[in-house]
Amino acid sequence: MHTIANAPRLIRLPEVLSRIGVSRSTLYAMIQRGMFPASRKLSPRVAVWSDSEVSRWVTVTLAA
Repeated sequence: MHTIANAPRLIRLPEVLSRIGVSRSTLYAMIQRGMFPASRKLSPRVAVWSDSEVSRWVTVTLAA
């Protein structure tokens, strides 16, 4: 059973863009090419990303 304490942290588009340092259009192009984790839809107007997936991408990409 999941509780709030161990639920994955989800982040919205502005934080993703801030953390990876690209424009919105570049981010979506990267997602289409499979170069960045896809968002998950919480509702028709709300998309989120897993904080841990974004952190892992930043670590791997910046280490290369």
